[in-house]
Amino acid sequence: IMIGTSVKAMKMTNYLYEHGINVSPMIAPAVPEGEATLRFFIVTDHSEQQMIQTLEKVKQGLELHCS
Repeated sequence: IMIGTSVKAMKMTNYLYEHGINVSPMIAPAVPEGEATLRFFIVTDHSEQQMIQTLEKVKQGLELHCS
């Protein structure tokens, strides 16, 4: 998910981690500043409910940290 700044990406990473969701931020210098992203690793063991909960937390985190 494209986030924008490295600071916002780290805030989102920490927010999601606090809610039991592990993501890897791709931040500067790995990507140009302003193009930070969050990398999710989805496997077949993840349930539909886990995917829905993750999307809900991503939405909440974006509203808190990226708007």
